[in-house]
This record gives sequence, C-alpha cells and structure tokens, in this order.
Amino acid sequence: MRIRITIGLLCSALAATAASPEIEERLSRLEQENRELQRQLEALAEPVTASADTAPSLSSRWRLGGQAGVGFFHSGPEGEYPEGDFRIDDARLQLDVMIADHVYGFIEAEFTERESPDENMRVGSLFVDVEDIASDHLGRGALVLRVGRFPIPFGEEYKHRYPAENPLISHSLADFWGVDEGVAVFGKAGRIDYIVAVQNGGYAQTFDGNSDKSVTGRVGYEPVAALRISLSAMRTGDLDVEKDELGEIWFGDDFLRPQSGPEQDGVFSAEFYQADVRWSWKHGHIAGAGGYMNYREDTDISTEGRTAWYASLEVVQDLTRSVYAAARGSLIDPDSSFCIPGLSPIRDDATSFQVTKIWRTGLGLGWRIQQDLTFKAEYVWERGELIDGARLDEQDMAAAEIAFAF
Repeated sequence: MRIRITIGLLCSALAATAASPEIEERLSRLEQENRELQRQLEALAEPVTASADTAPSLSSRWRLGGQAGVGFFHSGPEGEYPEGDFRIDDARLQLDVMIADHVYGFIEAEFTERESPDENMRVGSLFVDVEDIASDHLGRGALVLRVGRFPIPFGEEYKHRYPAENPLISHSLADFWGVDEGVAVFGKAGRIDYIVAVQNGGYAQTFDGNSDKSVTGRVGYEPVAALRISLSAMRTGDLDVEKDELGEIWFGDDFLRPQSGPEQDGVFSAEFYQADVRWSWKHGHIAGAGGYMNYREDTDISTEGRTAWYASLEVVQDLTRSVYAAARGSLIDPDSSFCIPGLSPIRDDATSFQVTKIWRTGLGLGWRIQQDLTFKAEYVWERGELIDGARLDEQDMAAAEIAFAF
C-alpha cells in the first residue's frame, strides 16, 4: 500500500544517514508500527464468514457482519401468504470476537425469521470455541470445543439455508434446522471432518424439560475438491410433552411435536439418519440428500411408532457470469401419516394436519448484482394428500427477494 511504501522509503533514507542509536531505535519502532498498521488494514478487508461448523480464525480482535432478505411472497388460498405479503426474511447480525489465544466467541442477534410468528428480536447462535486442543499431538484444527447455543449439526442443508447462501427462496420439505444449547467437539484431519454435539433437545431456551439429551453426529469426506459426502445421525432424546412441548429440530416445515396432540402426559422422541452428496463444478453444483425418520411416542393417550423416508435433489447452473438457474425437488413419504404443514400455515394441533404423502418442486432464477447482493425469483409447486383423503393443491407459492450480506 502507498502508506507502507512511503514510510518504508523514509525509514530507509533516514537509516542510511543517521548514526545515532536513538534515531535507529525510533526508526525500528516506526517500522514495527507500520507492519502492525498494514496487518490491521488487511484484516479489515477480509469478509465475515461465520460458519456453523468451523471455528473462526480472526486476524483482528473482532468482525461484524450479517445478512437478510427483503421480498414479496404470495401463495394460494391454503398457503401461508394468501393475500400477498412484503416481508423481511431472516434478518440477523453476527459478531466474531477473539477472546484470547485460540479462544473465540460468536454472538448472533435475530431480528426476524421467516418461520417466526412474531417480530421480537431474540438470540440466535451464541457460543465460545476453543481451538487447536492437543494440537501438538493431533495437529492444528483436529479438535475444537464449542460450548453455548449453536445450530444442530445434522445434514448439510442448514449451512446454506439463510437468504444470502440459499440459491432459491424456499427450502426442501425436510429442511432440517434448529439452534439449541449444548456442547460439541469437531475438527478436520486431511480429507475427513467430523462433529459430535450433545444438546438439550427441547424448544425452550431457558430450561430442559427432560434429562435425556439430544445427540447428533456427522462425518464428512472430500475425496477430491469437487466432491463432498457426509453421513449424519441424530436422536432427539425423550422430550416431555407438557414441559418441552416441542422438539428443537425443524422437520417438514414445523418443529417436531407430539403426533397425538398436546393435551397429554408422557414423552415423544425421534431418530434421524441421512446421507448427503454434493458435486461442484466451476459454474454450478448438484446436491442430493436422502434419509429415514423413526418417531416414537409413549403417552397416556397412545404408545406408537411412525416412520418416514425423505429425499431432496438440488441443481444450480450459471447461465451467464451473473445470472443462474436453480431447481430443487423434495418429498416426504410417511408409512402412515405425519404432521407436515409444508407451505400451509402451522397448526397448533398436529392431529389436524396429518399428511400421508407430500412433494415439492421449486424453480428459480438468480441475478448476482454484486458478490453479496442477489436478486432471486422462484415458483414453488406443492402436492400431497391428507389422512382424510383431501388433496393438497392450493398452497403453491411465488416469491421474489433481494438477499444481501456484509
């Protein structure tokens, strides 16, 4: 930079003509300050990259960033936006802080979420990472400890879920996502990465209604730079129907909830297993996921189990340097029935919206106006059938959105 070059030339010229030790000492201090200034300027130029599963490596003491979407959503008469809504979509601020050597903090403020019924600001992720544990024996990045509130590390879609990262506006039908309190260990060794998390499992942020915890694990493998394969498994642990009410995991456009209704005593739980594959090329990617759910309920009303298979496939391809096309298809196939609102409004009572089959297809175009500014438009078809035989065919959605990050 010009500042660096000018100060460097001045220091060299003075050093060549000065014989005084005091002047040499001052010049040395000037050179050190110049190097520190250069380092800080380069750090400020780096973008904020808050990742769900990687510890931040900050070259400065802190970095502030965020993202949001603003757009228009319109659905059929049975959908969530039958009147057509202008909406703020997932607006959040994120702060990375270096607390000490190898210790970092992350704080996220959520101003609004698409799925939230209100506009109250709340805490998103808030955690502390301790990096490079036992690095002398395991190597750098092999073991990181995370404590606090952070995303449930199941599958791969949640990493690309928010507006600035999602090539479309909608999500897949399964759409695994959730933020919960707990502890995790994760790391990477060569082409293999892993994460194991123990979290509360219930929806409430201030307490846990059952001592049985949620456990989630994922192992990823990248044989070549363009290919990623991962396997995930999760058990929610027993959730108390009265105290927890809901599970923290988001599945089928709703939080996991008792399938026999809320007015009962007992516990409910679920296990999930999923495989993800993603192949990327210079101007696009294809990503697929498939999984299995095993749900159990033991209450004073019923003791039962339900299962479901689900899958999704996403393709993104650049059409020009700044315009791309995207498509995503997904489905959920329960063995009997399950509460899956899809694009319809969420009901408080799961028994009023039991789906026997459901699928969704979204087609969209995106225009990358700048690196962190994208305009997207999408149309989503959704079809299915309720347990009473009624067909789902009036909740299709059209949406347009501007997504940005900083």
